[in-house]
Amino acid sequence: MPAKRNHPPDWFKLADYAEANKFNLFDWVPMLSHRYLWNETLSFNQPMSNEQKAVYWEVYLKDVLPCNIHANRSAPTLLGPGWDREAVLASSRIIHDITDECSKGLDKILQGPQFEMEVLRGLKFEMEIGTRVLAVNTSAPDTVLKKRFHDWLKKRRKQSPLPAKRRGRPAPNVEITSDHLRGWVQYSVLAVFDLDFYAQVFGIKPISHEQLGKLLECHRDVNAKNWGRDARNKGKEAMQCLNVLVAQTQGEGEPK
Repeated sequence: MPAKRNHPPDWFKLADYAEANKFNLFDWVPMLSHRYLWNETLSFNQPMSNEQKAVYWEVYLKDVLPCNIHANRSAPTLLGPGWDREAVLASSRIIHDITDECSKGLDKILQGPQFEMEVLRGLKFEMEIGTRVLAVNTSAPDTVLKKRFHDWLKKRRKQSPLPAKRRGRPAPNVEITSDHLRGWVQYSVLAVFDLDFYAQVFGIKPISHEQLGKLLECHRDVNAKNWGRDARNKGKEAMQCLNVLVAQTQGEGEPK
């Protein structure tokens, strides 16, 4: 049976989340992406009986609890990308040259009847004299984008070299840093998500901000209600950073 409002559920043990204290960027990606996917696909599993909900929740916890991360990573997989990549949202193509695809599409339009769009004819001509069309994942930090663009440009220059180079000094955009990770750990955002998702699965009201603060053992000198509210906001922040996090881990490798 599901727990009543403001009563901790039987499955919840704060110690199961202690492993998150050691997480780096590459650990946070599957922790957040798997939770996102479970949440997004919940409606496809409805309606469920209480017995089905219990089984569903048991499988969910096995998949997402921080204490299970090493077991999940080491579990053999016959198909697919492995546990770490199962639920990753962002494309690995941070910068992708789609000029050829666009050019083929323009060719078909230009060959059609009653075509008089001079703008597209001009674009087709620009492609033929060197203009390239790139698809860019703007969720990636500037440091990653610049590295990927530099790699693409270096390869392109071998095909069509130029006698001069340009230099710029754009400021980097937001990256996920150790400060972000410390905040997510401080507010136990994974536990917050799981407790609220549990209420959603079983159709009960989520625990109050105050009870959340007490359950997650906020500092005694801090108002538990305010802390619980801040913890939920911090959890939303972490989930909103997921695409940036994925793109960053696909960039230059080791986290800062």
